[in-house]
Amino acid sequence: MASFPSSIASFTNPVGTNKLSNPPHATQHTNANDEIVAIETELGTNPSGNASTVAARFSNLPFFDSLDYGDSGDEAAIQAALTAAGNAGGGTVYVPEGTWLIDGWANRLMVPDDVRLMGAGREATILQLKTGSSWPASALGTGGTGILNNQYANDGSNSWNKNVSICHLTVDVNRDAIDTSAVADGAMLGIQFHKIYESSVYDVYVKNAWSWGIMVIEGANIPNADRDANILIENCILDNCGKNLTLSSGLHGGIISTHHNGNLLIRGNICRNSNANGIILEDATKRNIITNNRIKDNSGDGIFTSGANLRSCIIGNIIDSNGRDGIDMGVGAARF
Repeated sequence: MASFPSSIASFTNPVGTNKLSNPPHATQHTNANDEIVAIETELGTNPSGNASTVAARFSNLPFFDSLDYGDSGDEAAIQAALTAAGNAGGGTVYVPEGTWLIDGWANRLMVPDDVRLMGAGREATILQLKTGSSWPASALGTGGTGILNNQYANDGSNSWNKNVSICHLTVDVNRDAIDTSAVADGAMLGIQFHKIYESSVYDVYVKNAWSWGIMVIEGANIPNADRDANILIENCILDNCGKNLTLSSGLHGGIISTHHNGNLLIRGNICRNSNANGIILEDATKRNIITNNRIKDNSGDGIFTSGANLRSCIIGNIIDSNGRDGIDMGVGAARF
């Protein structure tokens, strides 16, 4: 569009019971297109943007090859490189081609501020949960419940992470090879972004997660009051995520945004073969853009929303062959 509102918060939402006349339907489409351009602009000029923009943000920071920290093909070398990059004030940690094993929750990977974790290619570098490894029930809510997590302080403080990028690799949760008898609902996922802003997941293949492939959670109260979370999830594949239980057991699936403070762009992803839903917006998320995704063959809904999802936009997706609705607006004060 040639122009758009200076503030995303100024967008006009449909109100009342007649959603197609207030504002008029055509105006809603115009507002949706404007909102995509506005968020793309904010993501491109301020934090995450597309792949080239993300790369530029790390171009002047040090480069760390995980092989410099050990060649055993396990998580220790990767975490050592991540920690070194964080201690140096940021940088890129490169993980070469191959399968790197993560030995349970106690050895999950934590990515510090201003660090990009980069593989050799989406299906060349594989981070895989080790067969037979342990994931205790007590792991839920204790500082990262994914194979990959941002390194936030789980101490009740208002401490937030920023500028984390994960790209060009596979995360295989390998749930069918793990003893899941003690795994808590909502645990053992692929990537968790928790209390974080200005960050991205790009060109990543996440598969076989117990609950969600990618979770973005608790983006409220960002340190600067005038700054939104600004998270990008783009060109990823979410495959066979969500545990093997009935759909009523939880909102599991490919990507979930919950209690999130805005400017989340979910674009150009493939969400397929989930045992529940493809993409979920849950509870007080706002200003989410879901566009140009391919969502198919999920047991539940293609896209499911619930709660006060304000000023969000779902446009230009291909949604088919799902077990329930293509888009389910759920319950609560969803406004799009």
